[in-house]
Amino acid sequence: MRAGCPIGLSDHVGGSVEPAGEPVVMAMQLVKPALAAQKVDDARSAAEAATKGMTTMGDLVGSASPEAKQLFLAAATELTQAASQFPAGGPLVDQAKRDLDQAFVVAEAARCPE
Repeated sequence: MRAGCPIGLSDHVGGSVEPAGEPVVMAMQLVKPALAAQKVDDARSAAEAATKGMTTMGDLVGSASPEAKQLFLAAATELTQAASQFPAGGPLVDQAKRDLDQAFVVAEAARCPE
């Protein structure tokens, strides 16, 4: 347990949520450029990797922050729906990114509440 964090996510992910989620963020960042370059297969691969990571992150943070888990899973669902529409689906990718960003904010707050 981290000093100053009596209870929280640090116990589940060994510190900040950001390093654990870095592969998810990296995969997510590849989706839109791949679509812009009309590389639909690359976009689907990146979306699949990001979706798996989001689901894993949701499972990781779930007991400490049900709200963060819900946001990670919502982002995964939206990205899956977007991938089924590629090369369209850009708005769903954007929504998934917003939910992912918010999931990290909520998870960090649970990690070390003030």
